[in-house]
Amino acid sequence: MEPVVVQGEDISPDMVTPERGWLECYRQRGARTLQQHQSAQPSSSTAKQDKSSRQPRKPIRPPQLPREHLKIIIRPRNGLDVTKAGMAELRDAILRAAVLQTNEAREDIMRTNPEKNIVVVSTPSLVRAEKYNAIASLSLHDLEYPTTSYAASPEGTSKGVIHGIPAYDSPEDITASIIHPGNPTALQARRMGRTNTVLIVFEGFRVPHYLYYRGAEYRCHIHRRKTEACLSCGALGHRADVCPNPDPSRCQQCGVQVSPSDQHSCEPTCVVCGGRHVMGDKLCKQRFQPPIHRSHPHTSIAQRQVGAVPTDASQKQAAEVSEKLAIPPKTTAATQHEAPSTARLPPNTSTYEHSAGESRGKPPQRTSGHHPRVSWSVVASRSPQATEIAHLKQLLDMVLAENETLKTELKTLKASINSLTPPSTSTTRDDAMDTESPSTTESEAKSLKVLD
Repeated sequence: MEPVVVQGEDISPDMVTPERGWLECYRQRGARTLQQHQSAQPSSSTAKQDKSSRQPRKPIRPPQLPREHLKIIIRPRNGLDVTKAGMAELRDAILRAAVLQTNEAREDIMRTNPEKNIVVVSTPSLVRAEKYNAIASLSLHDLEYPTTSYAASPEGTSKGVIHGIPAYDSPEDITASIIHPGNPTALQARRMGRTNTVLIVFEGFRVPHYLYYRGAEYRCHIHRRKTEACLSCGALGHRADVCPNPDPSRCQQCGVQVSPSDQHSCEPTCVVCGGRHVMGDKLCKQRFQPPIHRSHPHTSIAQRQVGAVPTDASQKQAAEVSEKLAIPPKTTAATQHEAPSTARLPPNTSTYEHSAGESRGKPPQRTSGHHPRVSWSVVASRSPQATEIAHLKQLLDMVLAENETLKTELKTLKASINSLTPPSTSTTRDDAMDTESPSTTESEAKSLKVLD
């Protein structure tokens, strides 16, 4: 038998023994993969450039807590940092404070929020939720830390506020004055601190425009969350009373490190925006957090109400055509022809109520004027292709109309030119005489030649 020679790497006979099995296959595959990777690997400068051009990865979010669970917020005080305390130790301390056994709280979920320095306890049991809500302190490492516990608003709810509530009304009076059949979506109400403002939790994502308080009609506004900032450490996300790292030497007005014994005079500086004003002042443009729409967090409200939005290519093409023809920009068919009744509105749109995530601005005013007719199929489809085709049809109709206008003007100009007065008769006669004179001279010359 003739030996067969193939290309490859020489191996020793002991590498193919039955004891070694197919290990050599893995070694060869690894060597080939490494060789291919080295040949395809770019230069160091290109690799550095590609690495620098890469966008940073988004932080990994924890899984969403069950919607049907009750959420209890626990705010520790006196410098307890939830990020430095172990999760198991923190859970055991919470169970001891709530007088619960580990087997009883097996379904409960505990999570920390490092930015706000709080602990969120999610439980499906109302009995255990009441025990968590009654926690007043936590014991960790032979130290006692006072806490503030409260229940977060349920999922699928929104908040509104009313102003001008009498200071003599007790919490029971406020609850009885708001929670009644006249306000069917109101779930709970409480006073905000010592102010005359009352915060109300409503069922669903709609806040009514008006609320009835003991029969009196109050204007209800969407509750806007204020940006929390700490004057003790200068960080955002938590208040000074729950700061895990308080700094006594930091000036709470300007943020400069000063000695407590020194007399320090400074100009106030806002921790949130850096402006020359006290934190929380009405001059601060960032004192309120931007609203969020909980039912559709990844879709803008304008896109959801209007429907399909034209693509960038179609908008660019329409802008170029409008600029060449001097045509004013037009809105899409979906925005021009809105649904006339509430039955055709999107499911998250209401006539008498406003969303908790939308702004309280005035609705867009319709401008009077001629609008090109659009078929109902284009409006009902709400697809980007149909909207783009309708927009191009509008431009084509306008171009054809202008073409007809230009034709009419051209005919008018031609008629005006033809109707002009003819030239004078004297001028015509002189021209005729000048024209006939050469012919007369030629005839006389011919007659003289015949006579000769």
